[in-house]
Amino acid sequence: GSIAASLFDNSVLLAGCGGGVYALLSAHLANVLLHHESMANPYLRLVGLLFLASLEVGFGVYRRYAPTTEDWMKIGFVAQLAGIVAGLTIGLVVLRNYEQKLGERAIWWIAIVVLLILTVSVFLYHGFNKNDAFTLFCTSPDC
Repeated sequence: GSIAASLFDNSVLLAGCGGGVYALLSAHLANVLLHHESMANPYLRLVGLLFLASLEVGFGVYRRYAPTTEDWMKIGFVAQLAGIVAGLTIGLVVLRNYEQKLGERAIWWIAIVVLLILTVSVFLYHGFNKNDAFTLFCTSPDC
């Protein structure tokens, strides 16, 4: 979450553990999507999860762009969105369905490829571009 915030919105503060919380919530979403046939009330879980997540992300977007008199009061929401992406991709990889169909196997491989591409591209971006919010490689002699 904080890596994504340093990429896309490095001018605001991060507070709390929104990226981790949304990673857990979206991993549960991946669990519901994979195992909905064996769950009790999977659609109720899905609607409740999407309602809570959209309410919180909407409030985060409002806090980020609401007019305030002081810049230190703006808190970023990009970490939450990155947590959703990370939770879905890791959830689809880790929470495997042992009665897989061919389409589920393809989704599993797509999730692994997307996760690897995002991870490598973010670290390469930070490695080659100077960003004061996040420094991966030391490029000056006084480090």
